[in-house]
Amino acid sequence: MPLKEWLIKKVSQKLLTPERTVEIIVNEQFTEALKQTTTSNSIEFSGFGKLIFLRVKAQKTMDKYLMVKGILENQLLSLDGEEGRKNIEMKIATLNKNIEHLKPKLR
Repeated sequence: MPLKEWLIKKVSQKLLTPERTVEIIVNEQFTEALKQTTTSNSIEFSGFGKLIFLRVKAQKTMDKYLMVKGILENQLLSLDGEEGRKNIEMKIATLNKNIEHLKPKLR
């Protein structure tokens, strides 16, 4: 079960509040947290803890993304089957999104 679903279910049960109401609040918190990651190096969730952006770790992750992307692009050139091609294209698309998300923080 994804973290978000687990969080919604647990909070709903603990507060005796409908899951839909908790889901709206959690979605808003996640959206605001994502916005915060583009302008700050840390996010604090009251009662949960603090998340800190580590530049060195992020750079290593970016290097890994770029390496894996290169490998997948080479595999894509040598593939004949449509099934395998779609799978690799999806992985490359995910890597591109991750790379675009990290780029502004590493400038």
